[in-house]
Amino acid sequence: MLRYPERDVELLDKELTAQHYQVIPLTDGNATKESILNAIASAADVIDPGHSSIVFFFSGHGYAQGSDNMLATSDASVNKLAQTGLPLRAVEQALIATKAQQRMLWIDACRNEPGKGVGDARSFTKFQAASGTRILFSTKFGRVSYEDDEFQQGVFSHFLVEGLRGAAAKDDGWVCRFAICPTM
Repeated sequence: MLRYPERDVELLDKELTAQHYQVIPLTDGNATKESILNAIASAADVIDPGHSSIVFFFSGHGYAQGSDNMLATSDASVNKLAQTGLPLRAVEQALIATKAQQRMLWIDACRNEPGKGVGDARSFTKFQAASGTRILFSTKFGRVSYEDDEFQQGVFSHFLVEGLRGAAAKDDGWVCRFAICPTM
């Protein structure tokens, strides 16, 4: 049982709101498959098509269904995950339908097949120049994601919020790693 998804959403909501994003938080029983897709569709009414960014964040149970990533929304049934879960593909398609130029998904959820082993390991200014969809997962496909009692958050969510606050940026404001960093 997860203890901190609501806190993850609250802290990300607070940080993004402070950075002047419009946020539609859905937690607990309000985070149904239909309400999530409806919230994404309603976001299309407030964005400037072709010039806007849209961010989707999910903290909760996730799982793999074959090669698909699935989100266990509040209305998903444990006995019928394949039929009741929200495929990440559906979220991506809904985000594309908003006509936002940049689409980012931050997923703090497991990506393993339920009941199977997981092995032994357990500022957007520059983003405006890009287009398309980017997904940042808390874990590799087939692995689990973790919460931390000291953070009282998901580990991924904790460091995501810290990064948004600037902790991950170098002196020039870029968050870079290896050869993918642009040279200025």
